[in-house]
Amino acid sequence: MASAVIRPMLAGLALAVLVLLTRGFATSTLTLIACLLAAGALYTGLTVALRVWNVQEIQLLNQITGGLWLRLPMPRLTRRPARKA
Repeated sequence: MASAVIRPMLAGLALAVLVLLTRGFATSTLTLIACLLAAGALYTGLTVALRVWNVQEIQLLNQITGGLWLRLPMPRLTRRPARKA
């Protein structure tokens, strides 16, 4: 249960670090857009890497995008079963 909160918080923390590091560079509209795109890509990548999404959300994403993500070479996005002690 705690990992369901910790994983998105870690992704959000990395996003906050990126914003703090790039805030001095966003001096024009173009650089602001570049920073926002980089932040969105980082957050999306980290939520996938940290396995934030559950199986139903991944299936819904696949339905919405017409299965586009299934054709891309990516690591498996489903969660591994929990180990029994």
